Amino acid sequence: YRGGEGGGGGGYSGGDSAGLSVSGLSKNLDATLDLMAEVLLTPRNDKNDLERLRKDSLQSILAQRTDPNAMAGRALARTMYGEAYSGRFETEASLKAVTLKEVAAWQKANLTPANGVIFASGDLSLDVLVASLEARLGKWKGGTKQADPSVTVNALTETTLFLVCLLYTSDAADERSS
Repeated sequence: YRGGEGGGGGGYSGGDSAGLSVSGLSKNLDATLDLMAEVLLTPRNDKNDLERLRKDSLQSILAQRTDPNAMAGRALARTMYGEAYSGRFETEASLKAVTLKEVAAWQKANLTPANGVIFASGDLSLDVLVASLEARLGKWKGGTKQADPSVTVNALTETTLFLVCLLYTSDAADERSS
């Protein structure tokens, strides 16, 4: 979103993280933090937003099929990690299968104080910032710290050369390394 008077913010999510950022003038601290708390504590989970994000992600997958760097990166990750955490990727099928109910369940389990970190900087005192955050987030309770993902790298015991053959068709990309 884009706020008035020099403020704004946005959100993101990825394979292993999600975040919310806000910025604003110190004179607008209350309004900026009110908006941040609203977005964090009462997500809309709008069907149209999910479909827009799904469409954008599907377009990204299609674009990666013709990007040599993206194809090589996926092949390298699959070679190094196999089917483990860092070797898995979104697919058309996985994106199409996501439901609003699953999104809400993920939010409930993961968007908690136990998993959150707040970074702040600006022209204000720590006391003012803490009081402002506590006024908005003080009742935000619960959650269990999610374990960091386990990553196992395929250990090579000798010099190995991997020949990566990138094959794709118009309906589904399939990277195979041999």
